[in-house]
Amino acid sequence: MKQCKTCQTYKSANDFYKNPSHADGLWGSCKTCTRRHYAAKGNLPKSQIASKVCNRCGQNKSTSEFYSNSRSKDGFRPRCKECHNDDNARFGRASRYGLTTSEFETMLKQQEHCCAICRKRLEHFKDSGRRENAMNIDHCHLTGKVRGILCSGCNRGLGAFRDSPDSLRAAADYLTRSTAVSCIPSAHCHESANE
Repeated sequence: MKQCKTCQTYKSANDFYKNPSHADGLWGSCKTCTRRHYAAKGNLPKSQIASKVCNRCGQNKSTSEFYSNSRSKDGFRPRCKECHNDDNARFGRASRYGLTTSEFETMLKQQEHCCAICRKRLEHFKDSGRRENAMNIDHCHLTGKVRGILCSGCNRGLGAFRDSPDSLRAAADYLTRSTAVSCIPSAHCHESANE
């Protein structure tokens, strides 16, 4: 039992919001008094807000679907994470590459939603949860011109070879030559390499 510092009533621990900064791990006022206090001020502490409506998609979502924002009244950004990430991706494509959403979607459709190199199915990072399937806009570092959409692995691979076709051909030749020689068994030597 704990005494509420506002109404002075003794109540069970379940009648208090959690607050790890207090010695007992609970707020000083009970939930009823806390709600009354914040309702009078026109805002609620984050721990009391279970859901929120996104101002972009209009969906009511759990507050775990929103990024924190200490400057807003409710402690969360106005757009859900999905809309926030989508807007940031759209802004990034436009500002960095001069690519509109329509042009991006057309390019993606032409590539059948697959990486232009390895043909792995591409997904928005927020959907895939895996960085390897995330979409990367590949562009020429000299001209800035967009070449296509790649998976993270292929995009990093091009970067590692400094976008040099000669280096990539040399790497492909090396792989072809090295597979003709028998591999020393190791965790990195795959059976398919010896076929």
